[in-house]
Order: sequence, then C-alpha cells, then structure tokens
Amino acid sequence: KPFYVIATARNSERDTGNHAIAHALYYLNLRYKKEVDEVLAGVHTQVLKEFLTTHPEYGDYHEAVLNDECHAYLGQSSEELQAHDFDITPYADAIRQLKAIYARHVPAGIKGLP
Repeated sequence: KPFYVIATARNSERDTGNHAIAHALYYLNLRYKKEVDEVLAGVHTQVLKEFLTTHPEYGDYHEAVLNDECHAYLGQSSEELQAHDFDITPYADAIRQLKAIYARHVPAGIKGLP
C-alpha cells in the first residue's frame, strides 16, 4: 500500500508540518493532486520555480518535483516565501484555493506537525 514518510525537526515551525502533509497528500491522494494541478495550471509558476531552484535558502529541486513544491510553498508556506523577499501578491488567489483544497482533504484530527 502506498505510504509517505514525514519527518520534521523538533523545533520546526508549525507550517513545516503542514507543508510536509501537503506533499503527502499530493503523492497519496489522486483527487487532491488533480485539484492542485488544476489550480497551478492557471498560474504562472515559472518565477516561483526559478526562485525555488536558485535561492540559497532552498534546495536544488529536480524538475519532477517542482509542481509539488510550488503547491506546498504557496498553500502552506507562503509567509516563508514572503520572508525571503518573494512577492506572493500575484499568487493570492491560488494561495486561497490551495488552502481550501488542503482543508478539504487533510484527514480529520491532523493539525500539523510538530
């Protein structure tokens, strides 16, 4: 049966856990992924993808995971992006939609990690 392992540091911010749960949902829940991909299809994500692959605070993400990363950062960690001088203003509607999709799909009782 498919599974997804989530781990965060004990002193992680709360949105780190929600960010990780969003990745798990994207991987495990095909309906969630479809809804997220529909939102991302209507958004110009190239600027965010370039930010995530070139900014020193973020990893050298492979192209195969960039949509997943865009969704997790916009939907659960947009304040972090903003704190690193990324302008989230053009993504306001997508952020709202992604948060709503997450809220509909996150299993009851999961409040985020740690």
